[in-house]
Amino acid sequence: MTLPMSWNEWAEHDGVALAARVSKGELTARELATQAAAGIARVNPALSGVIEVFEDAIEDPGRAGANLAGPFAGLPFLMKDLGPTIKGRLQEMGSLLMRGNRAAADTFLTTKMRQAGLNLIGRTTHLSSASAVRRTIPPST
Repeated sequence: MTLPMSWNEWAEHDGVALAARVSKGELTARELATQAAAGIARVNPALSGVIEVFEDAIEDPGRAGANLAGPFAGLPFLMKDLGPTIKGRLQEMGSLLMRGNRAAADTFLTTKMRQAGLNLIGRTTHLSSASAVRRTIPPST
């Protein structure tokens, strides 16, 4: 697979700079998503941080909901499998109880992210304790 940028060139850009390249027509949102997916494939076997990549968002970011005219013009973004929901996508929150749960609608935040141009390309894991409320009980005196 030929990528639009070398990994060194990719690393020299932050998200705003990558979106600017899409806005200027130097790259397409699909090329950015393809590069991001290749990066995930390269490092995820060792990290196990990404649990799902949305192939439709890689292939056609605009059709998948990214506003390509927004300030983040197709910038690939991974959603944590815990908070804001993405309509029609799994959101299992790391719980057997939630296995197979599909969101019925985008949340307010997801809608705003899409409007801003973020291309929601997948979901990431989280620590199982991230959803648990913990408190420390001071020792008795």
